[in-house]
Amino acid sequence: MAKKVSLTESIKAAIKAQVGDDIDYSKIAVYEAAVVSTRPINQRYSAYNNARISEGYLTQMVDYLGAQSVPLQIMHQGGFLPIGKVFQAQKFTDPDGEVTLNAMFYVKEASEFAEDIDLGITDEVSIGALPSHALCSECGYNYAEPGNEMAFYYRECDNGHELGLNGVHLRLTGLASWDELSLVNKGASKNPKILGSSQRRISKENFTRLAAASGSDSVPELMYLQAGAVNQPSPPPSPKDTKMDLTALTAQVAELSKEAGRTSVTVENLTAQLSTANDSLTAATAKNVELEAALAAKNPEELETNLAATKQELEAAQVGVTFLSAQYKHACVAAGLTFKDGASVPEMIESLNTAQVKLAAIPRGGISLDSESQGKESVKHSFSANLAYVNL
Repeated sequence: MAKKVSLTESIKAAIKAQVGDDIDYSKIAVYEAAVVSTRPINQRYSAYNNARISEGYLTQMVDYLGAQSVPLQIMHQGGFLPIGKVFQAQKFTDPDGEVTLNAMFYVKEASEFAEDIDLGITDEVSIGALPSHALCSECGYNYAEPGNEMAFYYRECDNGHELGLNGVHLRLTGLASWDELSLVNKGASKNPKILGSSQRRISKENFTRLAAASGSDSVPELMYLQAGAVNQPSPPPSPKDTKMDLTALTAQVAELSKEAGRTSVTVENLTAQLSTANDSLTAATAKNVELEAALAAKNPEELETNLAATKQELEAAQVGVTFLSAQYKHACVAAGLTFKDGASVPEMIESLNTAQVKLAAIPRGGISLDSESQGKESVKHSFSANLAYVNL
């Protein structure tokens, strides 16, 4: 009896406000539980692992319960009839600064569920809810926004932040719907316990009735949050209870087909990109082979031999230019031409040709020979001996 809450007029009024009509209070057992908090969610292998629920999210849960009915289920098995009803919720600030949402619910007094709770066999709970704002802790990308389902499936936002790596997690700041509260074997929130008398807070006589608020739009089923159920497989159905729900199965097949279509388009795009990359790689490989062949065609020994021969020719040409420069200077002095320091080879050749013509007109000894003297004196040297002749 330690966990069962004693019915007061205030609690009866809260139940009546939720149910609408008086019920037989002698046939129900009321309990209070800490259902969820702003502490990190412990839900391994899920996108919600280490997710943080904001205080505003908890406030919306309180308001949602004021306007909507929230059933009590077993292990999130929404396909079965509920075993009870949640009728009151309130948030509290804890000594460590975190905020906890407590809720009150009732089940049948004579049921096995009430007995298991009283015996401590069942003592944890878990919420089933849909967030409208599931934000990346790094950049604020909203996974719950329509069209972002695949990002949530792959746990990576459009900005490259991957949930579960480097401290990246979800921040839940908006509630779309609070669909149920379940009795579970292990909750994901910090201490999601059904409370004993010393731990209760709502069920104290002086609790405050919270204002009701309107509900909100739903989000994709992919985003459904069960902030409590960890490793909670549904029990296998009994053969006598196994029946094929053709309508539900058809809907599932249609959804899977739609998803397969989206996946097919993604694969097609990736295949096209891969084909383009492969073509680029093939072209680059062919160019590399061509360059390697061109390099191989160049014989290093032949190149070295050609280089040595070219060097010798260059040295010989340099000797010729030096010699030509000296002859150019002498010719300019002898022929009375203007000497140009740093003259180019064509300029030196032109000056040498001019000097040759001038020097050819000068007689030996500097005396002109007229026609008569030419007949009387013999020339002992050839004409070329009178010239300052330059061999080019």
